[in-house]
Amino acid sequence: MLSQTLIDELRRRYAEPHRHYHTQQHIDALLAELHITPVPVHKHEVVEAAIWYHDAIYDTRKHDNEARSAELAATQLRDAG
Repeated sequence: MLSQTLIDELRRRYAEPHRHYHTQQHIDALLAELHITPVPVHKHEVVEAAIWYHDAIYDTRKHDNEARSAELAATQLRDAG
C-alpha cells in the first residue's frame, strides 16, 4: 500500500492543469476496475502502484513520460521501503 504522503504527491501531479486524460479521474476509474478485476492477492499492491505511477510525469512536449514515470516510481518506492 502506498503511503498517504506518496498518494498526496501523486494526486498533485494528476491535478496539473495541462492534463486532459491522465487525471485523477482516470486514476480513480482504474482503481475502481482493480477492485472488480481478479488479481492475485500478492500482486494487488504492485498493480495499484503501477496504476498510480503509469503517467505520474506528463510533459506534452516529451515522449519519455512513461519511462520517467517508471524511474520516479522506482526511486520513490525504494526510498519508502
